[in-house]
Order: sequence, then structure tokens, then C-alpha cells
Amino acid sequence: MRLPNFRAEAPRRKVPASIPWLQIFIRQCDRDDLPQLAALVMFMSLTGARISEAINLRWSEVDLMARSAVLLKTKTSTYSRRGLTDAMAKRLIDLAVGQQPDDRVFRVRNRKTPYDRIKRVCERAGIAFKSPHLCGRHAFATNAMAMGADIKEAMQAGDWKSVDIFIGIYVHVPNADRLIANRFNGISFDVDI
Repeated sequence: MRLPNFRAEAPRRKVPASIPWLQIFIRQCDRDDLPQLAALVMFMSLTGARISEAINLRWSEVDLMARSAVLLKTKTSTYSRRGLTDAMAKRLIDLAVGQQPDDRVFRVRNRKTPYDRIKRVCERAGIAFKSPHLCGRHAFATNAMAMGADIKEAMQAGDWKSVDIFIGIYVHVPNADRLIANRFNGISFDVDI
């Protein structure tokens, strides 16, 4: 018996949140007085945390002096330490006022809640909507590599276990053709033999 091959559409190319996208998004959140949402998106994009990991983060798992947070349970492991930038720590300090050690850092209980909030902020800012995964793990991997991080360094910082998944799915190289052409621009073909 023969079965015909069905043509499947190529999956739509995912475009992670770029640094300029993140800056516009955070600025709009600040205008809209949404400090928890700004901090949540910033945390995911700077640590590679998944939405479920980020919303489950408690104040007892954050060490602002050491600039780190511990994700107690992730999709692939337990006790995953993530470094915090100074800007991230500053935002968390502002959110920490009056909070108890067992309180959720970003005050979100349902992982679906941020989707609508992010969408509305994107509309007001005039930027394309990015899901939490695109402005989190995809943005972290792509932006870390674009800034010159080692593959192993970025994988460990974001708690990836597989190079194939990290490179094949999460790292996107915008304008790869132009980047490589610019590197080849350094070659001189005007050589006298």
C-alpha cells in the first residue's frame, strides 16, 4: 500500500525580542505604571527563565546582594541559579517593598495571564506582539550570542541541556547574510601575483 506524501507548510519563523524591542516594551510598561510586568519580561529575557519558572519565583529565592535568583524547579532540573543584572536588581528592589519571603516576586499566579497584558502593552507601544517564550528564552539565547557569549556559557546561564536544541531552536541570527558579507569585506582580491 502506498501513501502519498502530504506537503506540510514550513513552520513560521519565530522572531525573538530584540534589545530595541525590549527597551520599547519596558519604556511603555513604565509609562503605563506596570512595574511587575516590566520586571517579569526583563527577568525572562535576561535570565532565560520560562514563564512558569518566573511566576513561581518567591522572594526567599532572590538574593539582591549577590545579584542572583534560584529557580527551585525548572522543566529540566532543580535548583537553577540565574544571575541578575544591576538594572534587574534595581527593579526587584523597587518591587520588594512590603513583600514577605513566601510572596511571588511578580505577583502573577497563572502563566496565561501575562499574554494578554503583554499584547496590550505591545499595541500601545506600536510594536509586534511577542509571546513570553519569544521575549524570554528565545531573546535570551539570541541576544547573548549576538553579544559574543560562548555557546557553553549561554547554555549554562539559561540552563539548556542540549546544544542541538539551543542552537537549532533558540538562537536566531538576524541578517546572517549581511553579517557574513561584512566579515568577507575584509578580504582583498586586488592581489598582484
